[in-house]
Amino acid sequence: MTKSPIFIGLSYLLLGVGFIALTFINVNQNGWGFMSFLTAFIAAVDLYVGWLNLQRGFKKKPNQSD
Repeated sequence: MTKSPIFIGLSYLLLGVGFIALTFINVNQNGWGFMSFLTAFIAAVDLYVGWLNLQRGFKKKPNQSD
């Protein structure tokens, strides 16, 4: 069963927000270390993929008529 791009996009955006929170907590406790940069990078990738999927989901198909 194929999930809609909107559902996938929202899921990735939620993951990105979660990784941003983890980065924020890690930076406040330990400063900018390897794990902080890694979680920030993963958050950026998740937000980007989520945004692309949302754009694809909301894009109208030109020949879609019922």
